[in-house]
Amino acid sequence: SLTDDWYWNGLPVWSPNGEYIVFVSTRDENWPDNFQLSENTDFRLWIMDADGENQRPLSDRTFALDGVPAGVPQDEAWGWIEERLLWLP
Repeated sequence: SLTDDWYWNGLPVWSPNGEYIVFVSTRDENWPDNFQLSENTDFRLWIMDADGENQRPLSDRTFALDGVPAGVPQDEAWGWIEERLLWLP
């Protein structure tokens, strides 16, 4: 598994230098009983060290799950590709 918490975490992308993993998570969601993922779920980009330590959000911006995380080769920016647009935090 990507992390050892109970949130949904997925779509991991390695940074080009191999030092970080950027992933999508439902952290900060208020999960009611019997919660299921839907198009109304708020997802956020998170980053962590390659060993899984130092997990932190990349921004406060949330997204629907209809895109994928993406970065630039120099690790200077990460964003979310949605309908061929790159949204940067």
